[in-house]
Amino acid sequence: MRSQSLAFSPQLTFPFTPVSWLTLSSSFSSNINYYFQSYAPNTQDIVDDSILISNYALNLEFVGPVFFKIYYGAENTAKLKHIIEPDISYRYESP
Repeated sequence: MRSQSLAFSPQLTFPFTPVSWLTLSSSFSSNINYYFQSYAPNTQDIVDDSILISNYALNLEFVGPVFFKIYYGAENTAKLKHIIEPDISYRYESP
């Protein structure tokens, strides 16, 4: 048995840097699925009734400030040893 469906997943992202050491990123995405056939209620019979299913997600991410320390080797070559980059993220998905 073959089924036919159409899926569409757009995403819109808004990066924002209010100061050089802080980055804010927000995005909105959606999943839209269209099924050309479905099951009849309380049976396993396939009928030509279409179904449209959609949900969305909101993302927020805060990154910064970045702390780093550069150590120098024996021949005065730079070697990056430590990077600390705190971040906070939040995600909401619709049911």
